[in-house]
Amino acid sequence: MNRKLISVLVSVMVIGIGGYFFAQQAFGNTGAMEKYLDDTYALTEDYFSLMDEEATVGDSEEALMVFSEERLLPGLKEILERSEAIGETIGKEKLAEVHELHNESLRLHIASEEAWQSGEETAFDLLMQSDEKYIEYEEKLEKLAGRWGVKLEWEDWEEQ
Repeated sequence: MNRKLISVLVSVMVIGIGGYFFAQQAFGNTGAMEKYLDDTYALTEDYFSLMDEEATVGDSEEALMVFSEERLLPGLKEILERSEAIGETIGKEKLAEVHELHNESLRLHIASEEAWQSGEETAFDLLMQSDEKYIEYEEKLEKLAGRWGVKLEWEDWEEQ
């Protein structure tokens, strides 16, 4: 299931566990996560905009091929380029590791589209691997965000 991040809430903790979250603030983890989410928000929006466009193309293989060649592949490559640039600016190792899962998902999606255009049988498997990698990214991002005092709210893409 694809989801997209729609908002970020900094958790307000009670005194008993507040020290832990205060430490996250002091170490800059909460701020780093909030900056990361701000920096990557447009990537998510652009990606799901491409997916929405693809859904409106129709079922014609020819129309899908043209869309893939002219719009989807260039769009995915541009999003990956921006994502890799963001990755280079991440100063927290754990966050950088999680972000790399996002990049891997995009690379697999691009490989899937290229394989499909070439008529390779691996296209579907690569797309499934891309989805699995993105789900892993979401799960690890949410877990890390929680440890760093940030609560993520997700919205199902399909509901848009």
